[in-house]
Amino acid sequence: MVDVPIYGRVATMELFKPPLESKHLLFISTERHMFCVLAYDAVKGELVTRAMGDLTDRIGRPTERGQIGIVDPECRVIGLHLYDGLFKVIPMDQKGQLREAFNIRLEELVVLDIKFLHGCAKPTVAVLYEDTKEGRH
Repeated sequence: MVDVPIYGRVATMELFKPPLESKHLLFISTERHMFCVLAYDAVKGELVTRAMGDLTDRIGRPTERGQIGIVDPECRVIGLHLYDGLFKVIPMDQKGQLREAFNIRLEELVVLDIKFLHGCAKPTVAVLYEDTKEGRH
């Protein structure tokens, strides 16, 4: 067991294992849109920061229903719903190295949940949302 401080309130946490990586990695994002990817070094007995950064966008209203962070089952991308109407995508290579993030516009404003679908040639999401008449789709 390892005890480490996280400076911020954890909003999302996802464990994943890239295809060419020997160990699992942990993605953590905070309420203030900071993130890190951690790995455990068994030899030293400590956590190692593999990546970190800021996910803040200058546009958009933070989601009222809470942040959603998901990892594609084939570990090709990390997806985040941080702002109403936007889905942030962080591409990832076979070793788990992160690339530059980009945004995809979402028509749905009240997103309840998002999941990546298994077995798709390209990363594909299913979105559960609520419309203006409180119908869920």
